[in-house]
Amino acid sequence: MSGWSDRASVPASDSALHPLDVDEARGYYLVAALLRWFVSPSVLTALMLLLWVVSDNVWTPVVGPLLGLTVTAYVERRFRFDAWAYIPRRRQDAGRDEPIVLAGLARGAEVAFLFGAVSAFVSSVGVQEVPTAAGSVALGSLAGLALAVVVTFCWDHSAPRDHRFAPSPTIVTDLASVATLLILGGGMLLLSARIAIDLAGTMIGFAVIVGALTVWLLLRLVPVRVRCIPPNVDMP
Repeated sequence: MSGWSDRASVPASDSALHPLDVDEARGYYLVAALLRWFVSPSVLTALMLLLWVVSDNVWTPVVGPLLGLTVTAYVERRFRFDAWAYIPRRRQDAGRDEPIVLAGLARGAEVAFLFGAVSAFVSSVGVQEVPTAAGSVALGSLAGLALAVVVTFCWDHSAPRDHRFAPSPTIVTDLASVATLLILGGGMLLLSARIAIDLAGTMIGFAVIVGALTVWLLLRLVPVRVRCIPPNVDMP
């Protein structure tokens, strides 16, 4: 066995590499990209809204998705580290954008999912008991998500490429952010006209979304033992 570059099929040139360039790493990276779709404040908010529509209580739709997606955030991080472990640190192109088709499909699905969830929830308020009772919490969640979108948008436009929240091309991020804010603005206007706003419930919903985003970002900073060489690769 000659060495790592033969087993891992890493191109021999000195050019910077992304996991999508390496056959063995590509699968890990694509799984991480799929999991990252779930680890999104938009998806968390949408899941809460949809579960309120079909649930028989107010709080299970908050606790269940929050715990489940937090575990997903950790798993996503492990797959991402495993993907990058196939590339020597000095050759990692950490700031490269994802392919525009992959990023566009992911962000488009996210926006569509949020739109469907907001529409279903607003339509059920005043008609079904649980969505009506959860109205203030939902309103706070939408406000928290709007803040998260604005903060991440501003950060991604000013931070170094390898420190951005999302690896999507700028055009995809911008379009998805604008579409999300339009959905949230319309949803909050319609919802506030249908409910008696309870400030405590609104603050709880706001804190859930902002808190979840904070925890998921902190998970990316927790030190892990990153292998320079995957365990299935033999050294000479």
